[in-house]
Amino acid sequence: MSQLSQAIRIWALFTCALSIQQPRLLFGQVHTSPSILIDNFNDGNDDGWIRLDFTLDEPSGPGIFDASSGAYNLDTTGSVDEGRGGLLTSMWTESIAPQFSNGLLRATIRANESRTVPFLLLRAPPGETDPYYAFGGDVRSGLFFIDNSSEVSVMQAAPGVFREDESWIIEAGAVDENGVTRLTMKVWRPGTTEPTAPQLTVLDVTPLAPHRFGLGAWVPMAGSRTSATFDDVSFRLVVPACDFDYNGACNVDDIDALVSSGDLRTGVPVPPMDERFDLTGDQVVNGADIEMWLWVAASENGLVAPYLRGDANLDGTVNQDDWSVWQESAFKLEGPVSWSSGDFNGDGVADGSDFNLWLKNRNRSSLAQTVPEPSGALAMVVSLLVLSIRWRSIAE
Repeated sequence: MSQLSQAIRIWALFTCALSIQQPRLLFGQVHTSPSILIDNFNDGNDDGWIRLDFTLDEPSGPGIFDASSGAYNLDTTGSVDEGRGGLLTSMWTESIAPQFSNGLLRATIRANESRTVPFLLLRAPPGETDPYYAFGGDVRSGLFFIDNSSEVSVMQAAPGVFREDESWIIEAGAVDENGVTRLTMKVWRPGTTEPTAPQLTVLDVTPLAPHRFGLGAWVPMAGSRTSATFDDVSFRLVVPACDFDYNGACNVDDIDALVSSGDLRTGVPVPPMDERFDLTGDQVVNGADIEMWLWVAASENGLVAPYLRGDANLDGTVNQDDWSVWQESAFKLEGPVSWSSGDFNGDGVADGSDFNLWLKNRNRSSLAQTVPEPSGALAMVVSLLVLSIRWRSIAE
């Protein structure tokens, strides 16, 4: 990327941050958690999964949910009648937690019958007719697809070679951004190189509400059984870049983790410093990352201006409460000192320099917007360019 184009990109992000009136999450301001293993079914059971059998009143039912082989098999006992579908789904119980509606679900899938359509589900309520996002493969056409069931239509499909009795890895993503949901899908064969970017991407301007994720299979034509196998289910949370503990919030715990990670006044290289803390992407964790955190966290929390140094409790105002926190920790040589205990510059101590930061911002608020003069804004763009900012992306 040229310096000019990078400067333009930084300026666009900067001006967006200035104009924020409501909470917003830019795609570039997110990162993913380490992969969370949901189930590899090596224990031979499907404990923790909610079985939903929609074939109970059909000739093809009841459905069979069996993990005894070390993989998870969803099968109907008989052939599906015309207009029925033989739908079987299984939802991960704990995925009702809101953070599991924003992330990347991965699993290995296989269709064991020529007409079976296996898929991964995101934001899926328990009812058969309730809307959900489906990401799967269709043996009849060989296509991989993203489907929004509320519209009963394929949102996007990619030419593929999805065949019966062949295993594929699918990574399905749903990430909210300012009232729009970005849906992504990557597919590849086990033992081959994982694609660097999704083959399918689509924006849903009428996003579905948060709900569970799961696995499913059905048959769109009569005369065949539903039969699919799933394995190695995992999930990666997609959270704001300011959320270091992956709990869906940017708060004092996160800025404490950043400030306590080393002497940020001097700067610590990445590695050994955790790259999560390198918000500016310059391979050094320092005061610039504190500044970036204050901007991004304020944006995520709906403030119209960045948090200020000296705001120990992040209530949006630098006041006497913050001074009391600093005073309690001032010049102590024992025990860790963090942002919430008065270390506002990240040098590991609460001292006169931190007091001066508090004094400089005393009675100022992040709840009131202050737009810098053009010259000051341009200076910020130049300084950010020097720091070679790279915003984290979902693909990382």
